[in-house]
Amino acid sequence: MEIEERNKNYKILLDLILKSRHIKTFSEVEECKLYEIIDIMDKCGINDFTGYSKVGAGTYSTVYKIGNKVIKIGLAKMNTEIIENSKVVKSYFKDNIALNVNGFKIVLGIEIQEFVKVVDNVEENKLYDIYKELRNENLIWTDVKSSNVGYINEDYVVIDVDSIYRENDPKITWFTTLAERFEERYKNGLSSKVL
Repeated sequence: MEIEERNKNYKILLDLILKSRHIKTFSEVEECKLYEIIDIMDKCGINDFTGYSKVGAGTYSTVYKIGNKVIKIGLAKMNTEIIENSKVVKSYFKDNIALNVNGFKIVLGIEIQEFVKVVDNVEENKLYDIYKELRNENLIWTDVKSSNVGYINEDYVVIDVDSIYRENDPKITWFTTLAERFEERYKNGLSSKVL
């Protein structure tokens, strides 16, 4: 990618970050992480950010589509681990970045993923199948809901991956009662197999 193109993408990315969090001015930003994001997008074949579009906003982040990828910008991520699993949408970058805004350090979470269309009204049994498949891989999905599921390659995948933890992670946070019910159901299924 040409230097001119990188600089243009840097300005667009910075604008998206500021817009997504309603920040008017700042004095410092971790430039190396912004350029790392630009380089990752370039490796994914996205070298022009001008055609971006806002495709969603959740409780914690705003989502922009750039080419066949999405970039999620929002509150600092509690969980920055990239989970590699066939039931989880592929992430290319997932980290926090600091801005100095009027003397205050603000930490934002940024994630780059494949673009996946959200599926409306996934049946509870299908959600449990996804949950169980993740649990069988020692992963716990703590924000089980239809709006966190997409469809790619003729299969359902979890698209909100901030709420997927390793089984032994001491920082597991439960976001939905459905996830807690699924965990109880999963454990009951295991204990009935032992008998």
